[in-house]
Amino acid sequence: MKKKLLTKTYVRDVETFNLKIFQLENCIVCVKQIVKTNLPFVTSSGLKLIDNNYQIVEVLPKNLNYAMRVFLDDNKQVVQRYFDITKQNGVDKDINVPYYEDLYLDIIIEKRGISVLDETDLDNALQKGDITQQDYLLARNTLNSLLNELKTGKNALMAMDLNKFLF
Repeated sequence: MKKKLLTKTYVRDVETFNLKIFQLENCIVCVKQIVKTNLPFVTSSGLKLIDNNYQIVEVLPKNLNYAMRVFLDDNKQVVQRYFDITKQNGVDKDINVPYYEDLYLDIIIEKRGISVLDETDLDNALQKGDITQQDYLLARNTLNSLLNELKTGKNALMAMDLNKFLF
């Protein structure tokens, strides 16, 4: 299981980016505006997620076991929504940066539909002892609950107006 700092996620080939962090009552919102990237990030299906003037919005609910990442193009149109199933979300007290503990499972929402990723990674992590049985069950139960919310249109994060946070 990896602890991921929001100031460092999805900026590997990015040379310069602007950052805004909002502490809301029930979640933390982190927005990165890509100013200059050395290499645009394009998925294997040809979907461009990161390039100059693109934005990444990450939402960490304070009492739920997932994080939502939204990739927006240079016209502020949603390209993809990506959910990480997490053990815990919070703020690192030493460096005051939001983080999440990744429990391997992911959900991607694109125009073509909803996909679940990395189920084998979760199973392997349990077999290797990288996570506990309790972590495994938390990940599976969170996945099932979140999928149900997404398919029935009842997920609160999907309904958030992200425009008020953008650059």
